[in-house]
This record gives sequence, C-alpha cells and structure tokens, in this order.
Amino acid sequence: MRLALFFTRNVSLHHWVESGLFDREKLLYEQMLRNGFCSHVDWFTYDEKTKGKDDAQLAAHMQATGRLDRRIDVHGKPVWLPGKLGSLIWSLLLPLARRHVLRRADIFKSNQMDGAWAPLLAGKLLGRPVYLRTGYTLSQLAEAKRTSSLRTGIFRRIERICYAGADAGAVTSSHNIAYLKTHDMKTGHVSIIPNFVDTEAFAPAKERRPNTLTFTGRLHPEKNLHALMEAMPGLPLALHLYGMGPEENALRIKAETLGLNVTFHGSTPHAQLAAALATTDMFIMPSHYEGMPKSLIEAMAAGAVCIATDVPGNRELIKDGATGILAPGTSPPALRVALCRAMGLNTEQRATMRNAARQDAVSHYSIPSVLAMEQSLLAHLTPCTHR
Repeated sequence: MRLALFFTRNVSLHHWVESGLFDREKLLYEQMLRNGFCSHVDWFTYDEKTKGKDDAQLAAHMQATGRLDRRIDVHGKPVWLPGKLGSLIWSLLLPLARRHVLRRADIFKSNQMDGAWAPLLAGKLLGRPVYLRTGYTLSQLAEAKRTSSLRTGIFRRIERICYAGADAGAVTSSHNIAYLKTHDMKTGHVSIIPNFVDTEAFAPAKERRPNTLTFTGRLHPEKNLHALMEAMPGLPLALHLYGMGPEENALRIKAETLGLNVTFHGSTPHAQLAAALATTDMFIMPSHYEGMPKSLIEAMAAGAVCIATDVPGNRELIKDGATGILAPGTSPPALRVALCRAMGLNTEQRATMRNAARQDAVSHYSIPSVLAMEQSLLAHLTPCTHR
C-alpha cells in the first residue's frame, strides 16, 4: 500500500524539525515501511525555504544522513505561494497540481483538520479513500480558547463537511467523540486512535534528580505556566521548561521576580528530551485545556510522578492517586495543592505510582499498540492493497 499524508496547513517539514516534532512524528510511518505494511509514503507539506533549502531538499539531506527513510517522498508548496494566504491557496490547488503524484497513492490521510479539505478534494478527484485523522478537534479547541463565535462556527462547518465526505476518521480521545456527537457531526465511521509515544526511548533511568519538576510543550498562554510559577514560591523545586513560544520572555521575568529556580531549555531534540524525562523527579501539565497530550504520555512512560490539571485530555490519561495526581483546578492554589501532594509521597508510594504510569503508557500508547489500530483502519479502507 502507498499512503499519502497531507500535513496541517501552514506546517512544513522544517517546522517539524525545528520544533523537535520530527523524530516523534516520523516513527509511525517508518514503522509501517519497515514491517511491509506500506511500500511507500508521500508527505505533502507547506514548506517555506529555510537556510536556502526547501522541504524536499531538507528531506534528501536527512535521507542521506540516515534520519529519514528513503521510501518517504516529500512534496512541498511552490515558492511562488508564500505565507499563510499562499498556503490556503495551495491547499485548494494541491489535489489538481500534484495529481500525477497522488495517482500513485492508495489512501489519502490528513494530519489535522486544518487543511483536511485537500485530501478530501483529492479523494473526490481521483477516486481514493480518505482517512480524516485529527490530533485535536478544531472547533472544540476554538471554544476552549474563547475564539469568536463566527470563527468557531466556520471551523464547525468545515468539520461537518470533512467528516461527511471522509471514508474513515480517527480522533485521539473519547471527549473528542462526545463533542462531535453533541454538535451533530457524522461520527459512525470515526474511531478513537490515541496518540502514540516511543516507550522504548521514553523509559525510566536508574537514578532520578531529586526535587526536579519538568514541563515539556509550547510556552503558550493555554499551558498556564504563569499560574504554575505563582504556585511554587517557598517549595524546594527546580523547574525545567522544554519548549519555545511567545510567553518565554514574560515567564523569564516572572521566574526572576518570584526568585524561582527555573531553567529554560528551548527546543530540544527527541533523544535529549527522553533523557531529561527519564531522570526528572516530577512532571507537570498545568494546562487550561488539552486534547491528548503526548508530552504527558511520554512522562508517564519515563516513570515520572505526573501532575496534571483535571481537564479533558489530562483526566483521560491520569487516574488520580494511581498513575498520577490531578490538581483540583488551574489556579495557583490548586496547583500548589497538587505539587505538595506529589512531594509528600513516600518512597514506596512514588515507586508504585511510577510503575503504574509506565505500565499504562506501554499498554495503551506504545507504538505497537497504536500502530495495530492504525493499520487495521487502513487495511479496512483498502483490504487488498496492503498485501
């Protein structure tokens, strides 16, 4: 079987590499190639030239150095369509402009809802099944961010059209399915396929750094990191932040003002992130809202004591008191309560919680587990092409 993956609109291969997502996102497709389920994979991206290289050139370089399977072909956006407007135009033109490449594929798959109309149009044009995969539900996220009702309504309309036109769909969590049903989306052909993590790379180390607290993710307002810092004065904790975003400068100022021990690590390669989580004492996800946070699953797999706010997405992963600790809210006092609970665990309690979190991650979110679900869905769409 040959699979065509359509990147999220405005997202390039360069973006995956620079944000640290590349080594994580490629795993599923490289595994399908290794086990013979796929013979070839095409990635359709929205590249912008960076350091003189477009996405296809970057892919060729990574293939030459062994970082990317040579059976993955990358097809970028033309340079004469720059910026977000260019990406929007290209998402509509792509099915026709790249039809000579798309004809070789057996299934068209989206990576998120934003831009999912591209594989949908390609499927109608070339008569191929369309698999609508989303890591988060666009209008649900817009609601959580209190985006304007007009914008949220547009997203919801796009979702209705795309779900109705797709042959199969997958979301990452049960709260996504519940939301879609609430808003009368066509969900009979939509499955739950959770996010995966590399549970071999993200595994516990023998020794841990005491009183270390780690966060990995974007430094954005929805991650609620200001409230986390406000919860920490007086606690003997060293906070490590892995990620980049518009909040970084403000967070640096807050950390200094509050006299906190905070280290900003920026964008971090996958292997270094795994090593950091393997040795951290505790991990925290203080967000106002989440879909199905991979970084929390990675921390569970690495055996950290995990703390998270009691919001959809987080609560699907953390069983309070068993595989981690759920904060009773998103405010600084609520986060402080959760931090103190975690710090108060004795050695036996910490070991039991770490082991339970690790086992849950391996059982439900490992690459073999999620790969089996993904391949079953794809095989159902084209029962003969994968042989």
